[in-house]
Amino acid sequence: MPGIYQGSYTVQCADPLIQGKQLPVTLDYEGQQVRRFTPNIFTLRDPQAQPLVGKTSGDDPILKYGLGSDRLGGARMGSLDTGVVLNITGKADGDYRVQLSRTLSAWIPQEYVKLQPPGTFPPISLTGSWRVWGDERFDYVSVGLTAKLPYRTIQQNDPSRIVIDIFGATSNTNWITQLENTKEIKNVYYEQVEDDILRVIIELKHTQHWGHQVYYNGSILTVKVKRPRRSPAW
Repeated sequence: MPGIYQGSYTVQCADPLIQGKQLPVTLDYEGQQVRRFTPNIFTLRDPQAQPLVGKTSGDDPILKYGLGSDRLGGARMGSLDTGVVLNITGKADGDYRVQLSRTLSAWIPQEYVKLQPPGTFPPISLTGSWRVWGDERFDYVSVGLTAKLPYRTIQQNDPSRIVIDIFGATSNTNWITQLENTKEIKNVYYEQVEDDILRVIIELKHTQHWGHQVYYNGSILTVKVKRPRRSPAW
């Protein structure tokens, strides 16, 4: 019968079928068989091979939760700065699978990735010095790292906070320099939620979010927080 069928296939060590070939599929019903080949070609990476590492490139590289798609291109996890180091563990069609932590992976279109030479170290870093300060227009939080690591940012309400997960980062920080000239940031602290996920929590003074930007200055992760609009003077 015409339709959509689902099955499973167990990959064996040195599997002869997973060598840049299409997989054979057989449908068997009451003695009648239909044989086809999958439209996709499968290749098994050697688990003993050197890690495959890439760096983000292009304008506004995006991370996706999965391979699903819709008119907007699928569910986005967020955007990254350029030059962010990625640990690549697989590929499907035109997307690379990125291992963000031991328990979380994402997908990124291959046009946003530049593969690095063999032997490039996977993304990992201890944190260095932290700083919280403000200038005439914005408040800032900077976290010192030794590499540009991938991250995810979330806005939360009640309480009003900005949360950034830095993947591959481990805390080596005992204090955070927080200056008194910030006008929107109330407090900044962190949690080591997993061995390879450092969570940065930025508490805001106002309920309304006015916007923020995450980017790298060298290997220093910087969060620029927009302040509320001033009421016009009468």
